[in-house]
Amino acid sequence: MARAGDTVLIPSGAFVDLRSPINVTTSNITLRIDGTLAASTPPREGWPVLPPLPTYGRDRDGAKSHRHHPILLTHRAEHVRIIGEGNLDGGGSWWWTHRHALAAGRPHLIEVYSCTHIELSGLRLSNSPFWTVHVFNSSHVHARYLTIRVSPRTAPQRAWTYEGMAPLYAPNTDGINPDSSSNVLIEHNDISCGDDHVAIKSGMNQVARDPLHSYRTSNITVRRNIFRLGMGVSIGSETAGGVRHVRVLDNVFTGGSWGIALHVKTAAQRGNSIEDVSFHHNMVHNMTALMRLSTFGKSVMPTSHAPTSVKGLAWEHNVFAGKGSRRLRSKFLCPSHAHCADVRVANNTLPPGAVWRCAAVRLEVGAGETRPRGCG
Repeated sequence: MARAGDTVLIPSGAFVDLRSPINVTTSNITLRIDGTLAASTPPREGWPVLPPLPTYGRDRDGAKSHRHHPILLTHRAEHVRIIGEGNLDGGGSWWWTHRHALAAGRPHLIEVYSCTHIELSGLRLSNSPFWTVHVFNSSHVHARYLTIRVSPRTAPQRAWTYEGMAPLYAPNTDGINPDSSSNVLIEHNDISCGDDHVAIKSGMNQVARDPLHSYRTSNITVRRNIFRLGMGVSIGSETAGGVRHVRVLDNVFTGGSWGIALHVKTAAQRGNSIEDVSFHHNMVHNMTALMRLSTFGKSVMPTSHAPTSVKGLAWEHNVFAGKGSRRLRSKFLCPSHAHCADVRVANNTLPPGAVWRCAAVRLEVGAGETRPRGCG
């Protein structure tokens, strides 16, 4: 068993068949992976299952009552480094194919749960069964220089691929998801996945809203990443704990005409607030849409809760280019003006004839710019 101060090394050239999950529960250690760790598929009998996360109540993979243990879990530890030049392979194809028959939800590849001061750096993370990196109820997490991929050779039959990158239908294989966490820096990563590149969340049930235990997500920075195939950077849709102080900047999207690059999505009855979020100086190529705000998602929250409040959002100095630009759509949709305020869209470079749609949202625009029709 590793002790504080130890470095656990998987050397270059080593191949380890993971027949059970890896648990990192010791603080002040380094796990250096220079070889390959590959989860056995199908998983060995007895792969553990866990209760759902407290802020969800049911697992997000099909609303099941339990979830499979992450391939690599860091739990209640601090000052942990998971680094190296090797590969962690989750064997995702088996899980994608059998997901509807599973009694418990698919595992995350890496989960950081109730930790502080965690570094994830340099690794190749391949073929996640479900979300690739999930940061839950943690703070001061730095994810950098990761390469996230889903290998076409392991894809289910008929999975469409784009330039040798992730299968389009590697379901729910988000890249990096900060969830009810604070002070998270995501930078210099190269991500190709089967869902959102980055999804910033904060739970979806009454526990997430509990003022006695803050499950708010705050102080998240996503910068200088390359986002290949996938569905963009999103806030939500699970935001019951609230989200604030988010910066998404200087990223390059090369998405292959799939997904919304810069997206805020929630349900009006999920409650709490989304505030002080900015998307700026991003370069977007070949995505279906550039910008979207929608509060019309499905919700499990009782309708007696105050609707979600959205304020202080900005999309500025972003550039959309490449194939498919003529069909670019930007949508800003809220249930009423009282619930969405101070939404600014200014100095973005958009193709001529771009389609806009607004509902109960007044867009603030830059000096000399014309407010899109219907968005006043």
